[in-house]
Amino acid sequence: MIVVRLGLISKGAEHIVVNFERFQLDSNEAIYLYSLNQNKIVGAYNALSNSINELFSSVPLWDDTIIVEYNRFSSLQNDSSNILIKSIYHEVPLSARSSDIGNCYINVNCNPFNYLCNSIRSTVRLSIADNRDPKKKLEL
Repeated sequence: MIVVRLGLISKGAEHIVVNFERFQLDSNEAIYLYSLNQNKIVGAYNALSNSINELFSSVPLWDDTIIVEYNRFSSLQNDSSNILIKSIYHEVPLSARSSDIGNCYINVNCNPFNYLCNSIRSTVRLSIADNRDPKKKLEL
């Protein structure tokens, strides 16, 4: 059996999601994600998780430090697997974010946004930062 482990740390993150750009596993391979103390585990991801476009994103692992573990249950001869981690997504708690959000965090139920009656029915607000330029944001 062959085992490869990769540790990922994002201090203060609530959870981490691993995004694969190439994800094609053979029937004798599996990937697990787990917390450092192994009390939180997701997987096994295996050949049943493969998709036509070879893209795959893990479910969130609720920790700020995770291990990505690759298992192969036979030798590397005739290896046709294809795995590449494209990016890591993490979310930090609201309290750890910038102080410029204000007390209301632009909640449409708060002043001065009471006039946004239709928006009150909304369920989510997305604020996406560019990792290359954290000051640049896309808000939806």
